[in-house]
Formats: sequence, structure tokens, C-alpha cells
Amino acid sequence: MTSPTPLHLHQDIHRWLTAYQAAFEHLDATAVAAFWQAPTLALDSQDARVCVDAEALTTAFTAAIDQLRLAGLRTAHWQLDQVRALGEGLADCVVRWWLRDAAGQLIKTLHNVYVLRRTEHDWKVAAVYLLEPGQSILSMTPIGDGIPSP
Repeated sequence: MTSPTPLHLHQDIHRWLTAYQAAFEHLDATAVAAFWQAPTLALDSQDARVCVDAEALTTAFTAAIDQLRLAGLRTAHWQLDQVRALGEGLADCVVRWWLRDAAGQLIKTLHNVYVLRRTEHDWKVAAVYLLEPGQSILSMTPIGDGIPSP
């Protein structure tokens, strides 16, 4: 597997996000979970959660989709802020999401950093960091604050 050029990587992730968006808009937890690898890690400033297998992913997304269904989710729009190749078959991307109901009212905004792994057929989420509202990827503190280990 060769690393894609920056343009091809951006186009590939754009295509992947469009398909992921469609799964969310159809409120299909199984389809959404299929975009993730197992095990996978979800982090935010307060917590870390691991889904160890496909069943755990589907269960987690079923709960999230049920909440969005109750809120009246109709559309999920995204903006791809950044894409970086991290190595052979590995990339990260920063994505903002706006989730709206049928009247166009904002239900929720999300700002995520996805770490993606290339499989034989497509990209899968290996990990996600959920940024806080207004938090920039640049404001994340590096591990160890740049201090070398002894």
C-alpha cells in the first residue's frame, strides 16, 4: 500500500466523510459503526472510552443515534478543516459537524479529530478526540509539555 498524495488523501477523506454523513442522516447505527474499527478509542477532556468489538461499537452508536432521533436529526453537515498523512495507511483529520432538525434548527455541534487507518477497502476510525466547544487543535497540550524523558 503506497501513501496517497496530499490531494488524493484529501479527496479520499472527503469521499469517506460524505458516506459517513449519509449513514448518520439515515439514523443507521450499524452503518455508522461500520466506519469504525474495533477496538477503537474515544477521548475528550474528561474521559476515555474504548469499544472493544463491533458489537460494542454498534451498541454505543445505537444509544447516540436514539438520542439524535429523539432530537429530530434530519441533516448532518461537516467541514473538513485539516487532513494529514501520519504514515503508511494512517491519517488524521479535523472535522466540524453541525447537526440540524427538519426545521433547520441546530441540535448539536461537534468538533472532532479522527485518527483513520486505511483498510483494504476504505478508511476506518481508529480513535477520535472530541474537542470542547471553541477549543482549537492548536490549544491541545502536548504530552509531557515537550519535556524529554530522563
